[in-house]
Amino acid sequence: MRVTKAVLQHKIDYLNRLNRLTEKDWKLSQAYGGYNVVRVVNAKSGETDLFRHQGHVPAKELALKLSAYLNGYCQAKDDVIEEGHYCERCGTHS
Repeated sequence: MRVTKAVLQHKIDYLNRLNRLTEKDWKLSQAYGGYNVVRVVNAKSGETDLFRHQGHVPAKELALKLSAYLNGYCQAKDDVIEEGHYCERCGTHS
């Protein structure tokens, strides 16, 4: 399956909805023939990447990493809800 920029953007939009981010949303960065997920972290436009120092990678590789990250995130969120704990980051509790 061919992974397009739109597919990557859809995954990043989903990540931002899960985190309820507004000001410092994760964004798709494209450079050096590859892609990365970044967000601005200071007033001088410094960026951090989601997968810590991986650099820009091919679209398919980033899509696989994002899928694994999102699956793990959702699984952890479900575990928190099942145990009846409040998750401040997600804003959920049971």
